[in-house]
Amino acid sequence: MIEADLHAKFLYFIQNDGMAWRFPIGVGRQGLSMSYDTVIKRKEQWPSWTPTQNMLKREPEIYGEYRNGVPGGLANPLGARALYLYQGNRDTYYRIHGTNDLGSIGNSGSAGCIRMFNHDVIFLFPKVPMQTRVTIRDYADSVAIEGEAVANRGRELPPTYVPPEELYSAAANSGPPQFGAASGVESLGY
Repeated sequence: MIEADLHAKFLYFIQNDGMAWRFPIGVGRQGLSMSYDTVIKRKEQWPSWTPTQNMLKREPEIYGEYRNGVPGGLANPLGARALYLYQGNRDTYYRIHGTNDLGSIGNSGSAGCIRMFNHDVIFLFPKVPMQTRVTIRDYADSVAIEGEAVANRGRELPPTYVPPEELYSAAANSGPPQFGAASGVESLGY
């Protein structure tokens, strides 16, 4: 099971013995209102990204130029891995994903997803089976468990704007990294 504390900006991957891995996260502004449990029904390595219709309507000046999507790779806003959150058979359009915006971790900004450092989501990705339940702590639980100071951790950041030519150029030049046996990454099981 995964428990996400969107107020304290922590994600817990809870093991069968009750112990948990804790990861710092960043949360999108709309994600702070997420109050329902979900299930992981899709997982992607180096996912592509397309802004949702709500993002395009709400902030066309930020997202409009990306309406056709961005291919997966080092420059992609979803980072190295993505876990897709569903309610029943309905895609919520919320994701647990990596990020290249390191300063967003521990804060609120961007759209609505739960962001992790790329190295953390790469570590978590193979450990989380499909159909894993993701529960969201409410504010009262966050205060009771983490304390008031931690439950109010972080600040709201303005959206980070990357010009399309810069993002698409980086995406075209990088693509998903190719790890060879000498990289060390494969030997760690990633």
